[in-house]
Amino acid sequence: MSGGATTRFVMRLPDLGEGTVSAEVIAWKVKPGDAVREDAPLVEMATDKAVVEVHDE
Repeated sequence: MSGGATTRFVMRLPDLGEGTVSAEVIAWKVKPGDAVREDAPLVEMATDKAVVEVHDE
């Protein structure tokens, strides 16, 4: 039997808007080991209201 393990990671979200308390990762914009520059997009997330990119601060 083959298959990948699923890992759940909880992270603190920046303020995404009034009433938004959770989000789901849609796409990672960086890979493990990538250098991240300031203001670079890190991850694309979907909330119940919108899809947003979270950037390095």
